[in-house]
Amino acid sequence: MKKRSDRINKSDITKAIAPLQLAYKGALEEERLRLYVMMLSDIPPQILEAAVKKLIMTNKFLPSIAEIRETAYGIKGIISGTAAPDESEAWGEVVKAIQSVGYYRKPKFSHEAITTAVNNIGWQDICMTTIEGMNTLRAQFRRAYQLAAERQKDNRDNAVLGISPNNEKLKQLTGNLVKRLS
Repeated sequence: MKKRSDRINKSDITKAIAPLQLAYKGALEEERLRLYVMMLSDIPPQILEAAVKKLIMTNKFLPSIAEIRETAYGIKGIISGTAAPDESEAWGEVVKAIQSVGYYRKPKFSHEAITTAVNNIGWQDICMTTIEGMNTLRAQFRRAYQLAAERQKDNRDNAVLGISPNNEKLKQLTGNLVKRLS
């Protein structure tokens, strides 16, 4: 038997996404509604409701589960103050750190994706870049930052699904699949 809190949670999730049915007439038949509820059940209902309202205001068509999740994570990041800075803001932090931290010390950044991008390029290499090479460095940083942010998003989504590098059950399933394909 399911716990009362699970029923409340599913009910809250259903209420949060119910406006989609009104905004996009007939868009969520029963089976699709169950899928939406299942795939969005890890998102707090208040944040989910805000995401749904935002998407109704901006989308002409029924938003996908992925669009709802992405919007909800964006809202959650804004509320919690953990939203990733855009590429220009991130680059600005790096330039500021070059000037204030210097070559020998280790900088601290506002977001993990900035730290990852800087580590991938190399802090000392960044600091040693000449003025002439700054545009190239900025382009390299932007790409490294995009990849780091995308990896973080993948890790977040994988965690929701219970997928991690240390998941033994997943390793077994993958191993069995590889054996069958060989």
